[in-house]
Amino acid sequence: MDRLKQIIQNISENKLIRVYSVLILFVSAQFIVNAETFRVGIYPNPPKLYFNDAGEPVGFFVDILNEIAKNEGWKLDYVEGEWEDFYLDIQGGKIDILPDVAYSSGRDTIFHFNQIPVIESWLEIFSMGEIISSVADLDGTRIGVLRGSIQELYLRDDLPNSFQLEYEVIGYRNYPELAQALAKNEVDFIIADRFFYFSGLFDSDFVSSPVVLRPSKLHFVFSPNIDLSTIEKVDQRLRVMINDPQSVYFRSLRQWLERDQADGIPGYVFLLIYILLGVIMLFVVFTLLLRSAVKSHTQLLGEKNSELEQVKNELEDQMTFLTSVVQAVPSGIYRIKMKAGSVYHESGMPIINVLYCNELFAKMVGTTVDELKANPYIPINAIHPEDRQSFLEANQRAYDRKEKFIWEGRLITNENERWHRDESIPYILPNGDVIWTGSMQDIHFRKEKEERLFESEKLFHKLAEISPVGIFRTRANGYTTYVNPRWTELSGLSFSEALGDGWLRAVHPEDLNRVVSGWKQRTLDQQPSSVEYRFLKPDRTVVWVLGFAVPEKNDDVFEGYIGTITDITERKINELILEQKNNELTKAKEKAEESDRLKSAFLANMSHEIRTPMNAIYGFSELLRTAEGDAEREEFITIIKENSHLLLGIISDILDVSRIEAGQITVSLTEFSLNEVFDSVFALFKTRVKAGKAELLIEKGAVTPSDMIYSDEVKLRQILNNLLSNAVKFTPEGKIIAGYQFKSDHIELYVKDTGVGIPENCFYQVFERFQQVNNSLTHSLKGTGLGLSIAKAYVEMLGGKIWFESQEGRGTSFYFTLPVK
Repeated sequence: MDRLKQIIQNISENKLIRVYSVLILFVSAQFIVNAETFRVGIYPNPPKLYFNDAGEPVGFFVDILNEIAKNEGWKLDYVEGEWEDFYLDIQGGKIDILPDVAYSSGRDTIFHFNQIPVIESWLEIFSMGEIISSVADLDGTRIGVLRGSIQELYLRDDLPNSFQLEYEVIGYRNYPELAQALAKNEVDFIIADRFFYFSGLFDSDFVSSPVVLRPSKLHFVFSPNIDLSTIEKVDQRLRVMINDPQSVYFRSLRQWLERDQADGIPGYVFLLIYILLGVIMLFVVFTLLLRSAVKSHTQLLGEKNSELEQVKNELEDQMTFLTSVVQAVPSGIYRIKMKAGSVYHESGMPIINVLYCNELFAKMVGTTVDELKANPYIPINAIHPEDRQSFLEANQRAYDRKEKFIWEGRLITNENERWHRDESIPYILPNGDVIWTGSMQDIHFRKEKEERLFESEKLFHKLAEISPVGIFRTRANGYTTYVNPRWTELSGLSFSEALGDGWLRAVHPEDLNRVVSGWKQRTLDQQPSSVEYRFLKPDRTVVWVLGFAVPEKNDDVFEGYIGTITDITERKINELILEQKNNELTKAKEKAEESDRLKSAFLANMSHEIRTPMNAIYGFSELLRTAEGDAEREEFITIIKENSHLLLGIISDILDVSRIEAGQITVSLTEFSLNEVFDSVFALFKTRVKAGKAELLIEKGAVTPSDMIYSDEVKLRQILNNLLSNAVKFTPEGKIIAGYQFKSDHIELYVKDTGVGIPENCFYQVFERFQQVNNSLTHSLKGTGLGLSIAKAYVEMLGGKIWFESQEGRGTSFYFTLPVK
């Protein structure tokens, strides 16, 4: 029994757990559905952010962002990619948040930065075992860097200008490729932020230099589409974490920025043990061998003397060889000793002695080796007067800082002026004296080439400044480095605003995605690019341009693009005008063809309409001659009269249409009674309706001064006559109601019937000339198809408008308005 109770209790508890689980899942699902979602870009940059082997986003920045999202109830969608792609994606709104971005004033105009820096960093130089003591050691080397990063901009623009350095910058898509390039000696050094040391990419053979470059602050950046309140929430949460030593911020900092230590006994303990054992073993061996060693000591001394003599000869041979090599190299080689202290020679140099120089160096400074050793200041006197000050300043700076000396200038020897490059590295002696070992190269031809290139660049810039087309230049990654004045005029951006990816701000939003995707593809393919797009200037002016760019290569190495933009706004306007004209001509042609068709139908109809009353008039005129009795004669005369009236109406309609077409209709405005007009028209049509089954009704106001209007009475009668004629014709039985109502500023008149109505697919034909709506019905009824067209023309002449409502089988109502005055 107790066992049974236990089972029942377990079942109950399991059900309860299931119910709770369902409730928790439901609440969680509701939370997830309602949670605000942000797309976060993650590029490989351990330990700050990266995807681990399990495909999970991890790192210091990921920990911070996850903590903020948890507290705010956000959902984060992490996207894996490369830095240079995310740099464009966040501008276009494809991702919402990009962590680990160094602040710069240029980037601040493109992205939204959060206010509080997440962490501070700086750049370090990493190498394969070689220790870097100063920035000058980078000269003439290959340097790897993350493509599109702040490090690349710093290396390409700021550092070489500040230190007069020349080196090759090679960009890589991500940090794993960068570390692999250093390991394979594809580059001499790599430049990365300080966190690279703490990443799994830092190889044991890598060496970090003590040189610190470009301190920076790292932030989160947000897409322009993100609301500013979201960024403020990030700053609020970040401020709380930074001020709490027990927060996720500091726990993550300790986790990611402390290099792993080996477990167990430290390695140096084993090393000491091995050394101690080795010493003991050596001591034992030494004790055992000491006696035999003493015996053979005399013999060994003789052998050593022979070996020393041999070594001496080898050293002399090597010295001879090295001297020959130094003399043969195409550079001047020297070694001088500079005395420590504040005593200076009259030339402005510290006290120096020439320890060694080859003949080429002596020749370069216009002397011999012996003369140079006797007077070490001869090279100072050979320096061009205009370059001497720069030499002394560079020398003093290198001497004070004990760093590599680099100088380029002109030497004058035997009235021959040539450019040279002087480089040397210091070795500091214990007493403070410095030994400089260096080389001097003749760079005269290179300088002449640079001068020609400089003149060519000047010519290019002059031509670009006066060019009637916009000119631009980019790097291999699409980064814009130059635009001419015409380009800025067409785009509405300044020179600085157009650099980098800033030029995209001028592209019309409707063309932006097309232009960016096409430009990225062309850059990858290194193919010429031609595209038409629009600039939207700050004053909202739209300028159409034709952009054309060709790859720029140096020794088959793709370096970027050079291109032009041409203003094609006038051409685009002309194309639009031409298209409109073609559309108008097409419509006019169609209208003319339709008019010809209608006129042909009208002529066929007119021949029938005119022939019918003419035949009646002619026939009954003949019968009138032979009529017997007054009653028969009176009947024939009435028929002739009715057909004559019908024929007169047809001719009158044709004449009215002709006058309307020719613009010969004039409006004659008078004041008259609207009620009187309705009475007379009503009396005219009452006799015509009386013979049929239809009933004619009139709805009018009282005969007062208020029914007086100012308009064209004749044309109003014609309008009412045509509308009532149409109603009588198509209402074989039922009611016909004519009337009017005074509105606030106009009169609304109407003619309604309960006749056959108009099919909806024929509505468009109602006011067309030479048209009758229902061919099956109108074929048996007389009419020209002009009455409603004439009525519409007269209403519009009188300043009103006309419309109708109809339902097939239930009747039609025509309405038209006239102004009161």
